[in-house]
Amino acid sequence: MSNIQFAFLLYILILNSTITLFKHTFYDITTTNRLTNNKICLIIVDGLRLDAINNMPYIQNLIKTNEAKFSISIADNPTISRSGYMRILTGCPTDISGISSNSQHLPSPILGVPQLAVQYNIKTALCGYYWIYELFPFAFYFKRIYFIRDGTTFKNAYSIIDEYEPDFLIVHPMSVDNIGHSYGGSSIFYFKEACNIDNSIKALCNKLQKHNYNIIITSDHGHQNYGGHTNYEPNTFLTPFILISNNLNINPPLYIKQIDIAPTLCDLLGIPKTLYMTGNSLINNKDIIYLRRLHIYDFNRSFDYNLNLSILITNIILLIHLIVYYYIICLIKKLIK
Repeated sequence: MSNIQFAFLLYILILNSTITLFKHTFYDITTTNRLTNNKICLIIVDGLRLDAINNMPYIQNLIKTNEAKFSISIADNPTISRSGYMRILTGCPTDISGISSNSQHLPSPILGVPQLAVQYNIKTALCGYYWIYELFPFAFYFKRIYFIRDGTTFKNAYSIIDEYEPDFLIVHPMSVDNIGHSYGGSSIFYFKEACNIDNSIKALCNKLQKHNYNIIITSDHGHQNYGGHTNYEPNTFLTPFILISNNLNINPPLYIKQIDIAPTLCDLLGIPKTLYMTGNSLINNKDIIYLRRLHIYDFNRSFDYNLNLSILITNIILLIHLIVYYYIICLIKKLIK
């Protein structure tokens, strides 16, 4: 064996052993799967602030008659769309995921519920804005995405249900958010559009319930009175969480965190929850608590601190690998000469 081959094989050995160690130590830690055969539809009404549901008579009636469970979902900062999608679908806070800007046209660095579902052959589908597909590419068996306006979102959802009857369907209308930006979150136009969406949700829910779906309705963020949602204030970080189900006996607390939605979705589908899900499942949180305890080095520190520490260590190791690789390349060049 030549010196060049030996050097290269040594580098590969170091790289593989370290990555394998860290992968199994930090990133492959998940809870076990217990597939449920539940069908879930997650409706993310983009830009729907909490008080907008006062203008949604269908939703209000479901809550009053106890046909739906209602909670107030609290978003983290920043209250923008990509960060909101990430928190809802990964259960991971923004300071860990790193997706903190709408200009970050990148796939999620963290496994989300759609990807976890696909790993267990659960049929996934998306009817929504292309940003969600950008974050989770190849995570949907069926998709109908839009790039500007979403006039056919609900119609596309009907066709996907009829043709494929997916196990996990995301429906994502944007019209409320568009009106909020144009006229403000306290305008009559905004609340009128919330009422219009309420009618669309009613028609969709009637169809979904015939197919035995459990339904969650929520939002990525709200809107300020004068429009926009970049300021972190109650009108932007408080959104509704509504659960409609004939099969589940769940009584969620009045206040939940936005990052609680992903682990709850995992339990509804019966798929594993990941270490990055720092939120709490509304169904079963014992297994995720055990998972976090396995990962904690210092019990006087928070779980988030330990997870961030592991990410820092990983980045240091990757930097060391880069230096080693650079040294190997220089060595090879020197041997060739």
